[in-house]
This record gives sequence, C-alpha cells and structure tokens, in this order.
Amino acid sequence: MAFDVDGPCRLAAESVNQSPANVVNLSKLAEGRFNRTFLITLRDHFQMVARIPYPITAPKFYAVAGEVATLEFLRSSRLPVLKLYGYSSDSDNAAKTEHIFVEFVRGFKLSDQDYRDHLVHHHYVTSMEELHYAAPTDHMYALRSHLFQHAGSPWEGETFELRLALMQATERWEALTGGGVPCPVESNAEDVRETRKLNEVQVTADMFFEMWQNMVGLGEEGWVLTEDYEDAVAFFEKKEALGGAKSAAERAEIMGRWPWDEMDEGKYMSNGLSWTFRLTRISKDRLVVIRSI
Repeated sequence: MAFDVDGPCRLAAESVNQSPANVVNLSKLAEGRFNRTFLITLRDHFQMVARIPYPITAPKFYAVAGEVATLEFLRSSRLPVLKLYGYSSDSDNAAKTEHIFVEFVRGFKLSDQDYRDHLVHHHYVTSMEELHYAAPTDHMYALRSHLFQHAGSPWEGETFELRLALMQATERWEALTGGGVPCPVESNAEDVRETRKLNEVQVTADMFFEMWQNMVGLGEEGWVLTEDYEDAVAFFEKKEALGGAKSAAERAEIMGRWPWDEMDEGKYMSNGLSWTFRLTRISKDRLVVIRSI
C-alpha cells in the first residue's frame, strides 16, 4: 500500500494544533485485519496512532465513518474510549488515503495473559453454563448461527455463504420466526440449484485449501511465523503442481491463479470482491485448488 508519508504527518500534527515540523517519527505499529497502524511521535513526546485501511478493505468510506461514529456514540454514553483527533472517510486529503488519528494508549495484549484468559473463561462457564448448553438444543440454532456469522462477510468481499444461509432461511422461514411474519427474501428454483451445486464444490475445495494451510501453519489471512517462512515458500512452489499438469492450458491456468502468489493490493480495491474455489485434477492422485475472482 503506497501513500504520501508527509501527508499523514502533516494532518496528524494539525489535528492536535501543532506544526508538521514537530513530527519527529512515524513508525509501523501493527497490522490488523482491516487496517495498518502507525505510531506518530511529536517533538514534545506526544504520540498518536494513525489507522489506515488496506486497499482491499471495502467499502472504506463506511468502514472509517462507522468506526468514528461508534467511538463518538460510546463517548456520548460516558464509556472510556480512545480520544479521536481527526479522520477522513475519503482519500481527498493530503495523505491521499482514508485514515483515523486516535489516542495512543500503552498496555498489554490480553492474548499474552494466559492467567487472565483462564479467569475470563471460568467466569463465562460458571455464569453462562445453562444458557450455553441450552442454545445448541434449539433446532434452528445452526441456521441462526450461520446467518449471524455471515452477515458481516460482504464487508470482506464475500457474499456466497450469506446467500446460501438466506436461501436456507427462506425454506424454513416459519420455523425460524414462529410464523406471522412474511419472508422478505425470494429465491428462484434455478438460483437455488446452482448455489447448492457450487456449495458442494466450495466445501470440497475449502477442505483441501485448509488442509494445505494447516500443513505449514498458515494463518487465515495468509500469515506464517517468521521461522517457518522459508519452509512455507518451498512448500507452495508452483513447480510441484506444474509437474503434474497435462497440457499447456492447464499449466497456464495454474500459473495465472496460484493462490499463494505475491499480491498487488491495488488490484483488489473494487467493492463486491468475491472468491470462488474449484478443484483441478493434475494427475491420478493429485488435486490442485484453484482460487479465482
């Protein structure tokens, strides 16, 4: 992701009524699921965090505006939240990208505090045990869970799982709602057949894809531990898959759609991005998962 470094520094300084000349350092802080974060330090040792969404985050306008609105709402409810210094929900600014400037708060990661995690888990089990075990006995539990889980997926460019869950909801609408409420979604028979057919392929492809990732400890977002990086690169080299290709067209397809290639983020900036998976057999006993847009 490219952006004008001077731009964020200038906007950050101005957001706290200081001169851009007072910015002495901008360093990368962390990478989250939707944003890269940077730590900006001023001459008087004042620090703030700049959150810049990835190009693939979509729609960026609502992602930034929604986060800002949430912070303001929580603050109006007198909850302790980060101070907001400035933001832009579009790229028409000196930084040439959407951004949020918030307070930098020192602390620790809860994931590093095993004892605290155990206490939280113990409290949850003892206080919610009855409800926790009662929920799965509801015959609509799985469908409700899928609807809730996949309702956020379109923000990541994926709509298939939500579409499948909505189709299941229309078929079992009365049992899901208790009746008396008209279903707001309609699905034609052909669309249902095609979606179910694609789902069968998707489930098989996801199984192989997850199996490959687990073999080298590859995370959901494609990350791998530094010490495992070289092994992961070697494992996912194209040459092994290409060795079983039977034709030039098959080789070209594998080369052009290899899931673990270096990615140009700018290529994926459009809204409505979705991935599909399919299996290609390249030898008698070998399948390759092909992922395409």
